[in-house]
Amino acid sequence: MIQSLFIIIGLMFWPTTSINLGELLGCEKDITVDYMEQCPEETNMAVSFTDLSIQQINKDQCAFNGKIEFLKPVGEPWKLTFRLRKCKSKDNSKSCQDFFNFNMDKICEKLHQKNQVWSGFLEEIEMDKKCPLQPKVYPIKNIVIDADAMKYFPINNAYFKLRIEGYMNVTKILCVDSAFTLSCKK
Repeated sequence: MIQSLFIIIGLMFWPTTSINLGELLGCEKDITVDYMEQCPEETNMAVSFTDLSIQQINKDQCAFNGKIEFLKPVGEPWKLTFRLRKCKSKDNSKSCQDFFNFNMDKICEKLHQKNQVWSGFLEEIEMDKKCPLQPKVYPIKNIVIDADAMKYFPINNAYFKLRIEGYMNVTKILCVDSAFTLSCKK
């Protein structure tokens, strides 16, 4: 489902081509994740992310822990939306502008497929891959995200905010906010 959540998730685990834009830019990418949390204004969702914590392992890796709780059955029609905003600085939230938007429909048909934005995440947490997903709690234990996953993504030296939302029919069923700094070292 959601490595959707973690694009830093959708986008960080995005299927890539064989061109390494990081190398083309002549740099190594470092990542620092400030937060990943259930959207503060969206606390009563069918899919809830709780007890999320981030541990910075080194300059280009961090690990996530917490839980994903399916409080109601979730099935088709199910879609995810990803909104990435690029900010001039971490301290100036008014400087953020839309950078990348992406929608993904028919999630249930894609849950079992390899090379999806959530593939590694689902394998790590041993999440069901057959819809409808029934109420259940899935622990997130030391899921490592690294800057190398961003090597094909042509962004660097900026602060980013990511919002991932999920919908079943027209009802919003999940919402996750995250923010991270991506830097390019030559």
